[in-house]
Amino acid sequence: MSGSATSRPNPWYNSLTFRAAQRLASFLPRFVTLGIARFIGHLAHDLCDTQREIMLENLRPVTGATGPELDAIGRRVFVHFIEMIADNIVFMNGSLEEVADIMGDWSGLEHLQAAQACGKGTVLITGHLGAWELGGIFLAARHIPVTVVTLAEPVANVGEWREKYRQKFGINTITLGDDRFAFLSIVQTLRKNGIVALLVDRPYGGHAMPVEMCGKTTQFSPAASLLWQHTGATILPAFVFAQPMGKYASHAYPPIEMSTAADPTQTHHVNTQRIADFFASLLRLHPDQWYNFVPVWTASESGAGRASG
Repeated sequence: MSGSATSRPNPWYNSLTFRAAQRLASFLPRFVTLGIARFIGHLAHDLCDTQREIMLENLRPVTGATGPELDAIGRRVFVHFIEMIADNIVFMNGSLEEVADIMGDWSGLEHLQAAQACGKGTVLITGHLGAWELGGIFLAARHIPVTVVTLAEPVANVGEWREKYRQKFGINTITLGDDRFAFLSIVQTLRKNGIVALLVDRPYGGHAMPVEMCGKTTQFSPAASLLWQHTGATILPAFVFAQPMGKYASHAYPPIEMSTAADPTQTHHVNTQRIADFFASLLRLHPDQWYNFVPVWTASESGAGRASG
């Protein structure tokens, strides 16, 4: 799953770079690929001054850390992020069986099974926290089909490259942007009791909802609340976190209760705030796996505070 990119793409961000990395990874053991990734992560932390400062500014309200403590967290963010990208590339060369070997703990599968038993579809909500790109592959490794909702990539050939590997694992993709029927396709998938995964911590297509998180105001997507309103689908948080020794832990959590207010806007505000509250609870536990290199905090605006309910 990919989110919006508000900054200009890095010149290295193109399909040729990814294909070359994929080719290289096909000749190397995974531990060597991850070793290279860690080196690049440390190098990126030291050289990417703008992205580092933005990321540290994002982390301050979350961690309360300053100085060397904050910088150490920030360095781990860069390293974990490049490791995630490296594993994403490694998995493209592998099979579902090889992916399954790397999966570590899986908790909360019963919540996903219960959501599917309701028969109204499941919206798996996640964010730029943890290894979101690997979540669909991990579900596929358990033979659980999923449809990933993504924004169009800033570089078209990267989007085509991503979709090709998703198809390899049986992951369907719905790309928002040029397709005016994308929302309808998502609704139809849910009405067939399908599973749809989407990122909520950055708005889609300019549709933003101000929420309070970690004492600051930021923008979340109200898409999950909108989809619930149209389909009655279960809203289920799901995240994948890196663990020691190169493993991952996948978690599905109890569903987030949605509610209806008299005013539709208030309905989506309340529901989106509940999602943000849950996201913040995980964010405080895993700040070094929050991969946001664009500014996320906005100035307080009238009516942009915490929703009641």
